[in-house]
Amino acid sequence: MAIVPDQLYLNFNGRALRDAGIKVAAENAESKSPGWGERAVAYVKEYTCYHVEFLAEDVREFAETNGFRAPLMVSSRCWGHVMVSAARLGIIRKVGVRVVKNPKAHVCYATLWRRV
Repeated sequence: MAIVPDQLYLNFNGRALRDAGIKVAAENAESKSPGWGERAVAYVKEYTCYHVEFLAEDVREFAETNGFRAPLMVSSRCWGHVMVSAARLGIIRKVGVRVVKNPKAHVCYATLWRRV
């Protein structure tokens, strides 16, 4: 059996895959529209002035209603990074899960956020 150096071992657990996906989506959005992430976090902050608990899809819908969208050719999943960034900044925190409203998501659960 061949011995493989430690640095070649990859640990693809659920958390690592989630974090990698969030990073790729955020980098893609920023490459298409520099500063997009900061502007999106500002929408999270504004949304918390009017709502106590919410899902990322609620914030995204609010931003889109106000003319702010993810850059062209960028997945709406880039909002995951926005929500994590807002949490790290102390604007929001995770409090549970809730069924999403998007019918294409097949009644899956998403993080429920609360303003801080």
